[in-house]
Amino acid sequence: MARVVRQSESEPVVLEKAAELCRRLPLRDNGAKIAAVRDFLERKLQFLADPVHTELLRTPVYMLNRINAVGRIQADCDDAALLGASLLSSVGVPCRFVAVEFAALPGPLLHVWADAWDGKDWRDLDVTRPRNVPLAAIKRRVMKEV
Repeated sequence: MARVVRQSESEPVVLEKAAELCRRLPLRDNGAKIAAVRDFLERKLQFLADPVHTELLRTPVYMLNRINAVGRIQADCDDAALLGASLLSSVGVPCRFVAVEFAALPGPLLHVWADAWDGKDWRDLDVTRPRNVPLAAIKRRVMKEV
């Protein structure tokens, strides 16, 4: 996933969307950039799980092209993490991926989101985690810098 972000962060459609989202924000305010991207993800992504027995990864370029064409996209946690990290990385905000397994659900469930550094702390971009699964239910956490 980190490789996909590094490849996508310099793509024109990613750069243009990130610039649009950050256009009116203070130049060095990473917190405001993170909030703008999170708001975009909340408005434009509708959660839809991958097909059974298949792990799909949509590229940020594909997702932004679909959003530009139809206004929204159906995506899962991997997709939201990729798109959020690509947009923020393209405007200089450090990001990482957090993969977790929830103990509260039957059997292992792997979930991933992107965190972004606001200058003081990591802030999550998790717009797909079911509201009924508390973060306290995390059994195992693995982090990977972008």
